Amino acid sequence: MAGGWLLEHFSWPSVFWVNVPLTAVAITLAARIVPETRDPGVGRLDWAGALLSVAGMVSLLWAIIEAPEKGWSSGPIVTALVTSVMLITSFIAWELRSTHPMLDVRFFRNPRFSAANGAVTLTFFGMFGSLFLLTQYLQFVQGYRTLAAGIRVAPFALGMAIAAPQAPKLVNRFGTKLVVASGLGLVAVGMLLMSTITVTSGCGLVFASMLVMALGMGLTMAPRHRVGHGLAAS
Repeated sequence: MAGGWLLEHFSWPSVFWVNVPLTAVAITLAARIVPETRDPGVGRLDWAGALLSVAGMVSLLWAIIEAPEKGWSSGPIVTALVTSVMLITSFIAWELRSTHPMLDVRFFRNPRFSAANGAVTLTFFGMFGSLFLLTQYLQFVQGYRTLAAGIRVAPFALGMAIAAPQAPKLVNRFGTKLVVASGLGLVAVGMLLMSTITVTSGCGLVFASMLVMALGMGLTMAPRHRVGHGLAAS
């Protein structure tokens, strides 16, 4: 909603510039208020792992972004995809050998860790993809201005605000598997409802699909922190 208001009154760079003073205030407060903590056994920075991971992800994301325009079978896209696979494979191989890995990929042998991260990754993928399309639908199809479109995607925040605080309680009563599976199921139902939206659809269907999806996301993402905590404790 704040972004929509800024776009109605200023140019699009304002959405990014508005974060500069907020970040400056956060840095200042953190430096003065947050107590200093340091791991006595901290290792060296994994420069090789960092460079391989960044290069691999940049190549992959560039290919995904440019593929619709250049074509998935075009030379630059195929080259970028092959390069990303090689770089990410090299990153994994390096992390397995490194004495101070940036990411210990052996954690993924733990099914609880892998499942938790997979669930939240799919959830965020669905959330960002649907928000990206919904804002365009509301503005270019329904004709809403940026602020009005921002207000109409508020059910995402509402649904997550309702579900997330209840998720740990449900986990304690029914277990992580049932809660996360139910959350993913609600996300799927919300996306199914969203797929039925047409030019003539009213805001009711849009609201319902977003609310159901957000409720599922709140149930899926909140228990993940409990799973991660349990892994760290073990």
